[in-house]
Amino acid sequence: MRTLLLGFVAWVAGGCATIGTVQTARPIDPGTVQVGLEPGMSGTQDRGWVPTANVMARYGITRHLDLGVRFGAGGLGLTGKLALTDPWDDRVALSVAPMVGGFGLGLLGEGRRSHYWQVPLIVGVGFRGGHELVLAPKVTGWAMSGGAGQARGRSVLGVGGTVGLALRVYPGVRILPEIGMVQPLFGRASGKVLLWRVDTRAGVPIYQATVGILLGGDR
Repeated sequence: MRTLLLGFVAWVAGGCATIGTVQTARPIDPGTVQVGLEPGMSGTQDRGWVPTANVMARYGITRHLDLGVRFGAGGLGLTGKLALTDPWDDRVALSVAPMVGGFGLGLLGEGRRSHYWQVPLIVGVGFRGGHELVLAPKVTGWAMSGGAGQARGRSVLGVGGTVGLALRVYPGVRILPEIGMVQPLFGRASGKVLLWRVDTRAGVPIYQATVGILLGGDR
C-alpha cells in the first residue's frame, strides 16, 4: 500500500497523469452543469502502472462554448471547449478543448512543482441511441521543478491522443471508457520524490486508461 501511495504521489508531482480527454466533442447546453469522475491507470513500459483519479465540473456558457475545472492526478486544471461545427448535428462534431493546470506538493520535506497544458482537437462520431465515438489527437507539454535530491526542472513537449466511447446509459448519464498515449518529443523532467524516481523524457511514451462517469449536461 505504501509503495502504491508513493507511486501515486510521484505521478501527481510529475504532472504526468494529465493526458486524458474524458469528454464528448459537443459542448453541454447553456446554463447546464456536468460533473464527472475519472478513475484510471497511468504508466510507462519501464515504470509500470499506478492508479490515477480526477473529478471534473463543466458549465455551459453558450451553444458553442463550455468552461470547466478538473482536479486530481495533475493538480488543478482549467478547461474550455469550443465547438467548430454545429453542436446540434448528431452525426459528426468537431471542437477544440484547451486545458492548463498545475500542482504544488510539500510532503515530508519534499517539494515539487509541475505545470501542464494540452490542446486536443476532439472529433465525435454519433451513433443511434446517443452514443459517441470520441477521437482526440493532441499536443501537450509539462514542466517539473523543485524537490529534494537530484531534481531537474525542465519542460517536455509531446504529441499523442485518446480514443473513447461515450455510452449513453440513461438521460444525463454517460460511461466513457478511454485509452490514450502521449509520445514526448523534446526535453526531459526528472527527480526523486520520496522513494520513487520520476523520469519523463523524449522517446518514452506515457499510457493512460480511464473509465469516465459523466453526470448531467447531456441532451
